[in-house]
Amino acid sequence: MIPLLLLSMCLAPLAAQDPKPRHPAVETVARFYVPSAWRHVRREVVRASIPFSRGRFRDLDGLSVKDHPTAWRVLTRWPDSTVQWAQAQFVAEIPALTTSEFEVVDEARPIPPRKFEVGARLFEILGAGVIRTEVEDGNGVVYTADLRLDKSAGPGGLLVSTPLVRTYRFRSYHRPADPAKPGIGRDFLSLTAYLNVFHGFDHAELLVIVGNDYLGADDPGNDESPNLHPLGSVWLRRFSLVVESTKLAFVPRWIEQQALKPPERIEDAGGALVGFRQHLLGPGPGIYLADGSCKGFPLVLYAPQGARDGRTLDEAEILRRQSASAMVNDPLYPIPSLADVRRTRAMNAHGGPAPESLGMLAQANAAYQGWLRVPHFGPFGTWGDIGPTATTGTPRNTTVALHLAVRAGSSKLLQMAEGMCLQQLLRPYHLFGLRVGPDDDIYLEGLPMWNGHWVSAETLGRSKLPEITNQYRKGLVFPADGPYHMNAFDYEHFTVDLLYDFYCLTGSSFAKAELAMLGEQLKGMLRRKKYFWSNHGSSRGEGWCMKGLVLCYQATGDESLKAHAIYRLHHFIDKARGKPPSSYAIAQGPHPNAFGPGVEWDAPWQQAAYVMGMTAGYRYFEDPLFRTVAIDVANYMANQGWVEGVGPKYFVAIKDPTRYKLPNDYSPMGGTAEFEASAFVLAAELANEVGRDKEARLFRARADAIVAAHRQKGWSQLCSNKWFQIYLDRKTK
Repeated sequence: MIPLLLLSMCLAPLAAQDPKPRHPAVETVARFYVPSAWRHVRREVVRASIPFSRGRFRDLDGLSVKDHPTAWRVLTRWPDSTVQWAQAQFVAEIPALTTSEFEVVDEARPIPPRKFEVGARLFEILGAGVIRTEVEDGNGVVYTADLRLDKSAGPGGLLVSTPLVRTYRFRSYHRPADPAKPGIGRDFLSLTAYLNVFHGFDHAELLVIVGNDYLGADDPGNDESPNLHPLGSVWLRRFSLVVESTKLAFVPRWIEQQALKPPERIEDAGGALVGFRQHLLGPGPGIYLADGSCKGFPLVLYAPQGARDGRTLDEAEILRRQSASAMVNDPLYPIPSLADVRRTRAMNAHGGPAPESLGMLAQANAAYQGWLRVPHFGPFGTWGDIGPTATTGTPRNTTVALHLAVRAGSSKLLQMAEGMCLQQLLRPYHLFGLRVGPDDDIYLEGLPMWNGHWVSAETLGRSKLPEITNQYRKGLVFPADGPYHMNAFDYEHFTVDLLYDFYCLTGSSFAKAELAMLGEQLKGMLRRKKYFWSNHGSSRGEGWCMKGLVLCYQATGDESLKAHAIYRLHHFIDKARGKPPSSYAIAQGPHPNAFGPGVEWDAPWQQAAYVMGMTAGYRYFEDPLFRTVAIDVANYMANQGWVEGVGPKYFVAIKDPTRYKLPNDYSPMGGTAEFEASAFVLAAELANEVGRDKEARLFRARADAIVAAHRQKGWSQLCSNKWFQIYLDRKTK
């Protein structure tokens, strides 16, 4: 129950840190910017992500934000264990309608040792356990769930702890609210919540998630844990947040996009106001939550001094209220200096992005405003993401997902990214507590099925759902492309680029949890034996999945992901590839769009994804075979996969590389050829490292030729091309 939170919010004093600077002179280590479009001054804990070069800092005790006591939270590390991304946390008043610049300096200025304490009023209210959620099933039966600390997240449910910020995770299940109306007679959907509280502040951030994310088990034995007993897809009428207090103000974010209405009053028998009910989904018919899907709603909580809805003349209270309102309407998204991001090569898997260009601010604003105007919102909308992951054109994959946000310093594009990341919860791959072992007899692409059929020995309880659950999905038919027109993911287009970039730039605990889940899903899809991709695949599939393993590993530090990647490298990737001089990536089976029956083939544009994935594997997992494979396949792209004076081939016959096809609908230097520019640059860097300089020169020449074919579009358009980010980054150092 939430009162347990009180114990963990007031722990022993934090250990003192050495205040002595490490150098007599103060050095500027990094710069970052804090845009605020809010019309009032605001005071809050600023959380700014800072990139660091490999090898520079093993810890950050000697650094601070200039003139501000600073707490640090490390987000990712380089393979040598030095810090790659870290979040600087400090308290500041941020001016209205301006962008403030800050410096990270080589000077220790730690937060003074003290107990962690949230604001007294918020502490009192949260301790009273006034927050719960309700679900109403399709038959009108109500189920309720309390906020219960999730001990699997850490001691006392604590996920993150610094002197200024603590993040708690909660996990519980909705159970019948009225014993006389038991409904299904068991729990009905889960509740997961993330709560960010701040030392000395009476405001907090709460993300509530209703989930059909049961892990499930075919044979749970005597374990009655709700998580092992799935429901399957179900109808519901509503999901609501209940706050049984008149002292706590709460405001959902994304009100318009989520199609939310004002909260309802809760009154006692005498008509006195005792709280509020905020409907987050519904009420109404036609709402469902698919098996493996969730839906999230972020809110800001605030405990005002004085009446909840009353006016105040107290200047300190006015500032507190304005700051809480700003967190709802214009959340702070600090942006690291573009120069620092490029210099450190910390972004995504390969560094970048491209340098600045004229018009990038206008491009960022147009992208954000255009996003707001498109009718893709609503609680079950895509919010700008591509629903079917296998959509032609590879629209979800990239070299750097949030390149324009960083290049233009646009907090609005980070806000847009947050919305798109939240909607990932709808994709049916969520299985709470999933851990996939190397020898588990299971296959996953979200759920343990293939083309609508249960295929693995372990179906996580889905092949024998209780009979009673059938009535709760009667008449429910999904669109052909999946629930909410979204599928989980697919092998040939796998990507976590958006989630990973958002995590590094914000420290989002929710995004990190998504990356952890997708890492387990990758292990469940790329099995060692028996299932599908264990003994065959495609060049692009191996490339995109390897990059996904790298980024999930970077975010979580889960060594099982690294072990899985290296096993696949040695036991499938190396065995499937061609050896020099015909160093294709994978001999893919006959296909009518390639050369028809009996002819194996590979595709240089797919090999580009492969090279990028293998390069990421080498940089972060450090097995030299990754490097060898990447260079060899780049050689194939540059030789057998290239027509002199024309450009990259589209398909190449394995046994006879002189038999090939060019693209039908665009120039050989356009479209899929753009994938290859950054792949060639990365391969050139690898080749130089091992003295294969002649090959490196050829790779760079091929990349130059591809980009040169686009120069008539102008510098600004080149810099906005997602496939040229690494090429332009390296060319303009």
